[in-house]
Amino acid sequence: MPFRFPLAAVCCASACAFVCPPESLKNAPSDLKAGATCGGTCNMHGSCGAGLVCQQAESSQPLLLGVQAAGSCVKDRPDGELRFKEEAVARARSAVSEGVQLLNSQSNSLFMLVPVAVVKSQELPRQDGTTFHLSLQLAFSPCRNDGSHSVLDADCQPQEAEMRQTQSYDLTVREEHSQYSLLKAAQAQEHHTPQALTM
Repeated sequence: MPFRFPLAAVCCASACAFVCPPESLKNAPSDLKAGATCGGTCNMHGSCGAGLVCQQAESSQPLLLGVQAAGSCVKDRPDGELRFKEEAVARARSAVSEGVQLLNSQSNSLFMLVPVAVVKSQELPRQDGTTFHLSLQLAFSPCRNDGSHSVLDADCQPQEAEMRQTQSYDLTVREEHSQYSLLKAAQAQEHHTPQALTM
């Protein structure tokens, strides 16, 4: 039940507006649950709890100056989810580049392998670090595998001919305090449906 309080209307020559009494704002309900009615003129229905926002329904009816339509408490999705996805992509990108770099250090190939597509990335957080299970498509680059290059170097990106001869690898990479180790690396059958993960 929304609480009730007197509303004062102030009119001038061209418009009318509500003036909210200070006590109305102070006594407004708070920490409302998802789906609850919220907001409204002078916040008469109250404010939503943590992680929720008051989403107002669009109205075609004109409102007096200072009058606000009531809304519903919904999950604060856009910013929170976007930030979570951006952070997850950044962690996966680091795991991919570090994992392939470690793979090259253990290889006796003349030229470096570099990632060209991420087919699957699974992140498993643990108390002592994070484990990434990665399914990647790799290709040989024009850079020699002598430890002087990074898989992210612009000069080491594969040419068109190498891009047609990609190799599929499954890597297990562990990260602990920003230090990476390659736990497992195996060449796999051809992977399909790569995910977009810009390196």
